[in-house]
Amino acid sequence: MHDTMSRPEIRALIHRCLSEVEPQLKNLDLTEETALPELGLDSLKLIEVGVRLEDAFGDSVRFDNWLDQERTKQGNSAFKLASLISFIEERRAA
Repeated sequence: MHDTMSRPEIRALIHRCLSEVEPQLKNLDLTEETALPELGLDSLKLIEVGVRLEDAFGDSVRFDNWLDQERTKQGNSAFKLASLISFIEERRAA
């Protein structure tokens, strides 16, 4: 597990996890404004991404908790990488 990571480092690790599940995402330029639904992952691949993120960031980062949090948001601000990065930062700091 990584103790202190910058937002770009967290984003890069998320990108690596996404690319491991869906190799065609490897060369995609992900920004904090990228929304997971835009990536075309089906629910099974999304679960796989969640497992990889939990393995990469440790037990305090529960992907299901982030998904639940995002489902409560209104409009098109939900499921953005910026939110996932912030979620990971908050959970790791707790």
